[in-house]
Amino acid sequence: MHKISRIIAVICAIMLCLATCAIAEQNDDLPSAAEMPVLKKGDSDDLVKALQEFLIECNYLHEEASGKFDKATISALKDLQVVNGVKETGECDESTWEVLLNPSGVIIQRTVYKAKSGKVYHEYDDCSNMRTAKELPLSTAIRKGLMPCARCH
Repeated sequence: MHKISRIIAVICAIMLCLATCAIAEQNDDLPSAAEMPVLKKGDSDDLVKALQEFLIECNYLHEEASGKFDKATISALKDLQVVNGVKETGECDESTWEVLLNPSGVIIQRTVYKAKSGKVYHEYDDCSNMRTAKELPLSTAIRKGLMPCARCH
């Protein structure tokens, strides 16, 4: 299932990159992250919609792509930023574009598991014979300072 999600995410990233071609002004190359516009709250256009579609496919955004950079988009982008090691700004800035323009490197949001005690998160709810496991998004686990389990990662 992870492979299918990764393939879909890469396809959406390619679509996002293609949406940026208009900015490249007829160059043969895609624009660099530095050439991309900063997308932020209140922006509304096809590039925002392409970003939202990418966030949906990577499991960060759980609403329909509207093309409007709204609170849900900000929240989803912050989750993508924290999971991918980018400063959490809620804006699609240069450092975020660097991640997005390298789709094979984007870490997809997923559910991880935490036992009642401990400071690690697990990929599987039965790792280390956990009796009870709490589900949480990967972004939440990272924000809480949890580290990946050495056994199941």
